[in-house]
Amino acid sequence: METEYLLQPCPADRVIRQITPRLIAETPKLKIYDAGENITGWVVLEDESCAGERIEVRFSEAVDSVGTLHERFMQDQYFRVVSDGRGRVLHPRTTWNGFRCFSVNGRAKVKTVAVIHSDVPVTSAFRCSSKPLTWLYDAFVRTELMNLHGGIPSDCPHLERKGYTGDGQLTAETALLTLNHKTFLRKWLDDILDCQDRNSGHVQYTAPYTRNGGGPGGWGCAIVMVPWQYYRHYGEMEALRAAYPGMCRYIDYLAAHSEGDLVVSDRPCEWCLGDWLAPGGSKLDPPFVNTYCLVRSLEVITRVEALLGLPENPGWAARIEKAKAAMTAKYFDAVTGDFCGNLEGANAFAVDIGLGDGRTLARMIAHYEALGGFDTGIIGTEIVPRVLFEKGRADLAYRLLTSENMASFVGMMRAGATTLWEYWPGDKQRSLNHPMFGAAAKELFHRVLGVRQPEGSAGWERAVIEPVLTEQVPEAEGRIATPRGEIAVRYTLWAGRADFDVTVPAGVQAELIYRGETIPLQAGTQHIRV
Repeated sequence: METEYLLQPCPADRVIRQITPRLIAETPKLKIYDAGENITGWVVLEDESCAGERIEVRFSEAVDSVGTLHERFMQDQYFRVVSDGRGRVLHPRTTWNGFRCFSVNGRAKVKTVAVIHSDVPVTSAFRCSSKPLTWLYDAFVRTELMNLHGGIPSDCPHLERKGYTGDGQLTAETALLTLNHKTFLRKWLDDILDCQDRNSGHVQYTAPYTRNGGGPGGWGCAIVMVPWQYYRHYGEMEALRAAYPGMCRYIDYLAAHSEGDLVVSDRPCEWCLGDWLAPGGSKLDPPFVNTYCLVRSLEVITRVEALLGLPENPGWAARIEKAKAAMTAKYFDAVTGDFCGNLEGANAFAVDIGLGDGRTLARMIAHYEALGGFDTGIIGTEIVPRVLFEKGRADLAYRLLTSENMASFVGMMRAGATTLWEYWPGDKQRSLNHPMFGAAAKELFHRVLGVRQPEGSAGWERAVIEPVLTEQVPEAEGRIATPRGEIAVRYTLWAGRADFDVTVPAGVQAELIYRGETIPLQAGTQHIRV
């Protein structure tokens, strides 16, 4: 093809580990197995058939109430061979499957289950006294890994296998905290830039581009948010330089698809989602969400220009103020202080960009105190707990993250899930392996362990250790890998006192903050009792 060929440096897929599955049902012709976790990979068979006999393996993410493969979660995945009678070892060679359970029809012995994904190492750990929070970390890491194949961070590993820019930008920061994601994410950023329409500036909903659905805010703004998160974690300017022209073109594209300073449409025949998959289906007005994403993106672009030494563009500040004014005029209720009726985290969206008044936050808090769980889509589920932590309501943020309501991570955990689901429990499920709701898992590091960068830091030149200690989580420990080395935190809360063990690498200016007291940290491991 006449095109521009580029070297693809992304980690390749390989067999990462092996699992011995458990036989859970058997008939004279059929055996059903459980691998014990939801994975991507293949089943390795030893052929015991005669020449001409057929062997068929079918895959599903679950079994149904009578113990057979659940058809809803099969996604038409199967592997079929005709034996030559030579007793070969059999498995697919050019694909993988997404499954937990599988059936074998024919004379073949199951040797093992190979777990396959891109060779991206896990560089983090997290454990705490809250079983749901520990499960959330484990489930996110497994889900993210099982969706890393061929340089594409997919939405699911079986049904679509697409690199959705919505899912990918939401989970980018959490993935950077938990995995050695550098070359993989950098390659995907190149895909986003490559797929941008060079004439209109439109950013596709998937990268690499395939026909798909999404929206001009929570999806297309990946061209701003992904390079920004990459820069923040690694401190490298090159990604910002490469993406900056495309960022500006996309902002102009959004302006061309705005009415009254609200982002109201996208390219003809494209979806125009705002948020996605709140319980029972998202009801938030898409222009509200997409204009919020525009404001967030413009705020980032102004920082990028300062970092790149570019002249300040006064037009960005004017666009921010116009967008905020339009959101207030259209969606703010002066009687109640709510945006969009306080629906699906709308007040949290507003508070996050400085909109509303004191009632807006207060009514958001009252709403979630009464509800006790999530009512949000994939974007709101990242915003709501983050805003609660930032506004001093860690108790309520913890309550949502460990809620036993129908729409909850605990609901997935208690159903036996080992990966995150596409839909909240209670809604009709389609895929049991979607990372997008896992964006909220970054708070396990930022707030439970308290490890984060202060404003203005990049590449972990500075770090703040400020865990939100609560009786809900009296013990926690974990670590992350930074470009300068590993940061590790362990704490125990007892009788109103706290013991900390903190490890900080050389070259990181770090401090521990607890109950208003700031304690400078030295390189190495130190034990602190306060």
